[in-house]
Amino acid sequence: MFNEGEVKSKDPDYIFCPAPHRKQILHLFTKHFCQHPLLPEQTGTHTAEEIRKNAVSKIYNFCYARKVQWPLWARSASPRISRLRTTMTVENFWKQLKHDFLHHLLRPHLDHLV
Repeated sequence: MFNEGEVKSKDPDYIFCPAPHRKQILHLFTKHFCQHPLLPEQTGTHTAEEIRKNAVSKIYNFCYARKVQWPLWARSASPRISRLRTTMTVENFWKQLKHDFLHHLLRPHLDHLV
């Protein structure tokens, strides 16, 4: 699925996320996905806001340190997209998912939810 104006690369060797980064990114996403204010960690418990800020900061720094891929990964790197509006697409997706598809399901099965 592409946004308006986006096209599939004609380069058969094009890779959005190179293989050496995939395991590290998956590890970060998994760690951040499993964090919760009620689950203590080695550094103690954290508020939801601290968890969110830490997760965003770590992913941002990981991507920014790999500047060759940075323009592909970061929508905020584009001068045409406001940095304040870069999460609108994701927020809209979750809003539609919750209100249009999941509102009538009480405790959906994980495979159905995914």
